[in-house]
Amino acid sequence: MTRVLSNVAAGLLILTVLTAMPAQAVPIQFEIVAQNNTGDVVLNNAIPDGEVVNFSFVIDVPAGNPASVGTFDAVNGSVTWNNGGSQSFVPTAAGKGGGSAFPNYVELFLNGSPTVIGTTAINGFFFKVEIAENPFSTTEELSDLLLAGTVLDMGLNRELIGVEGGTNELDLISASISPGVLSDVPEPTAIVLLAFGLAGIGATKRYRETYR
Repeated sequence: MTRVLSNVAAGLLILTVLTAMPAQAVPIQFEIVAQNNTGDVVLNNAIPDGEVVNFSFVIDVPAGNPASVGTFDAVNGSVTWNNGGSQSFVPTAAGKGGGSAFPNYVELFLNGSPTVIGTTAINGFFFKVEIAENPFSTTEELSDLLLAGTVLDMGLNRELIGVEGGTNELDLISASISPGVLSDVPEPTAIVLLAFGLAGIGATKRYRETYR
């Protein structure tokens, strides 16, 4: 019985460790400053003309992904500006666009719940990163190409509530791309398994002490 309990506890702990190990990813930090000089009436309702927009976010790019693959593990950060007070857009997902017509850059998207200010909604942002290879023919990893890339321009999706939306480009002031920090939180299932594993070890110890 003691051996069975020990084996169960050990198995659960091993499973916990394997489950809690994060998927391999390369975090990439983007710091971008841009300005709204569009003169667009709809956009100016949310981001005033001449207002500076600050982007600070990390995209987790799966390790081993070729440049032709546009899936990302996660995105964390925010886009902030002022409009009579602090405003922000919080991205909850990131993606990659562009086709074969764009042989030397990739277009990245930040998506999330719309930020609504007055009658204008900001639905998401996009930006182009110039890379050294054709993303559709290179064997280089997307993470390596992005880290060595250069942000070319910025844009956003906006709409007047109830009216079909459009896009606007912002004037790029500065941009940097650097390695980021990956924050991993154990999955709930891993925590449960860890609890069972520890409980199993405790039960084994009590059993041994009782039946010595």
